[in-house]
Amino acid sequence: MVSPSSRDDGFDAWLTRTLLDPGSAVYSRTEIEYLLREDPRITQHTLYYDILTTIAQGAGAPSKIGAALERPRNAVAHPLGVLESTGYIRREQDILHSRHPVITLADPVIRFNQLVTLPQATAVEQGFAEQVWRQAAPTFNSKILGPHFEDLAWSASAICSPIRGTTPPPRPWPCTPCTASTWTWWSWPTGATTSS
Repeated sequence: MVSPSSRDDGFDAWLTRTLLDPGSAVYSRTEIEYLLREDPRITQHTLYYDILTTIAQGAGAPSKIGAALERPRNAVAHPLGVLESTGYIRREQDILHSRHPVITLADPVIRFNQLVTLPQATAVEQGFAEQVWRQAAPTFNSKILGPHFEDLAWSASAICSPIRGTTPPPRPWPCTPCTASTWTWWSWPTGATTSS
């Protein structure tokens, strides 16, 4: 496990020295390929790999994923099921459109690999990690850090539910963070109390 440096030069420098350093043990262009090879149900590695990349780039519905890959929706249904059962992707209901699932990558490390490492692997391997990171930082913030923070906020809100024995409402999209004592996106049922 790589830990941040004790030097006081910040996250950006640490990231370019570790995650975007081809000499570092955590840098990998092929990690996802290795993971996909581990499951015997995954026989068409390229298709699964392309599906993960398409989801990372923002396609969140089976029809959009199929369209981006120039395949019919039903051609990606089985691979999506396999990826979901292995935990690579997550399917959640969109509260605004009950019959439209939102598909996301479950792991921020896979999102980082698909959105930052792989598209710029050549430049990183030629020694331009700092420039690559400067260009990729907005993508990191919006498509990796943002969704991960949202997942953490949702998990915390479910754990910190002030009414014991109740289930929080369906996850809003996007999630509005709350505090343990107030809920900004949900009203408690009439007569509910916060005492235990």
